[in-house]
Amino acid sequence: MDKQGNLFQIIDNVGLHQCSNYFILRTLCFWHANSKYSGKTPVIMKHIYSTIVTIVIAAFLTTVAAQTSTTPDSVYIKETFGTGTVKASLPAGRTTYSYNGNTSLNDGDYMLYKRTNGRPEWHNSTDHTGDANGRCMVINASYTPSEFYRDTVSGITSGTNYNFYLSVMNVNTLGTCGSSALLPKLQFIIESYNSNGTFSQITSFSSAFIPQTANPTWVTVGGSLIVPSGVTNLRLRILNNSSGGCGNDLAIDDITFARSANIFTLPVTGFEANALRSGDNVNVQWQTLSESNTHHYIVEKSNDAANWISIDSVAAAGYSQSLRNYYSVDNKPYGISYYRIKQVDNNGRLTYSNTVKMVMNTNAIKATTFPNPFVNQVQVDLTSSTAQTAQLSIHDMSGRKLFQKSWTLVKGNNSITLPQVKDLPVGMYILNIVDADGGALYKTKLIKN
Repeated sequence: MDKQGNLFQIIDNVGLHQCSNYFILRTLCFWHANSKYSGKTPVIMKHIYSTIVTIVIAAFLTTVAAQTSTTPDSVYIKETFGTGTVKASLPAGRTTYSYNGNTSLNDGDYMLYKRTNGRPEWHNSTDHTGDANGRCMVINASYTPSEFYRDTVSGITSGTNYNFYLSVMNVNTLGTCGSSALLPKLQFIIESYNSNGTFSQITSFSSAFIPQTANPTWVTVGGSLIVPSGVTNLRLRILNNSSGGCGNDLAIDDITFARSANIFTLPVTGFEANALRSGDNVNVQWQTLSESNTHHYIVEKSNDAANWISIDSVAAAGYSQSLRNYYSVDNKPYGISYYRIKQVDNNGRLTYSNTVKMVMNTNAIKATTFPNPFVNQVQVDLTSSTAQTAQLSIHDMSGRKLFQKSWTLVKGNNSITLPQVKDLPVGMYILNIVDADGGALYKTKLIKN
């Protein structure tokens, strides 16, 4: 093959034919091969030729790089918790949890460590990156919505998108705490710094419930915001958005706050499941406040809250910024059934709802609320076929529990008034009543005017 053919072959093999300067480069090759100086090209011409070819190839490589890469995040915070072989604590003011480096973690305790087994029954895993000595924050969540982590960031650009996210693991091994196991759920709060030293909330978003898994599993949760005009300093907070008790144990790692052209979107927000008895059947219901890239939902059932089967599949909205309601009917429930919803997005990623329990010999047969909508108070009337103890709670539409009360029911008619609701902001809420075993008795929406 001649010189022209050799160089053409090299150009085509590396893909330079995709470059807009391909015609120029091939012309140069032709000129070089057919020049009257061919075989004895003067030194000055060799330098000119070599320089032009180098410039064109560099321009091509720059073009390809621009076409195939994405703009990297401009990272302001990347909290990895460092490395080390011994347990450690956060600097003062970064968390409301208590450091415990000596014993098994109790409710409200945390540690920074290279393994996630803060208790013997927890997963024994490395940090999110798999670094043998990389630390993560291991937490036994408290009974109140306390603060896992906080930090501040300055030099923010108004009108720009920022992502706030982390990696999290439910450290409870599958079946820990049985059917009543609580699942971790995180709330992210972003606040602006005011000139008087106070902070004002800009936005808040919550993760889905983090399910128990047979093997240690890290998942990424978080969200995005566009910074309002005039804001240059922010406070970032990550809170426990689930109840304390048996379960709700987690590890977090690689907390990141970064400027990015790519918006971090949660597949679903306000993802909440419920189960209600209808004769011998169970109506499984769930809702979302927003959806992004969702494909379908799978209804799963279990008789022990550990081993699950799929009983139905329902198409998802795909993209939605409004409240969406879904339902499915289980015609063959167990005596005690557990239900959860698995969301599958278009990329194959999964998100799980909370788990709900249905006892088919449930003792509540009728309940009503009045007035609804309400202003100052709500009255709940419930008929029970036997004396029992129930738990009544009110949640906002993101699933955060705002109020809980134990209610002793007598056989027959029962009534309770809730004056506490007068302090709630205007909006929509969920009233939920369960029996002592967690079985659903009644659930409805409340509207505050």
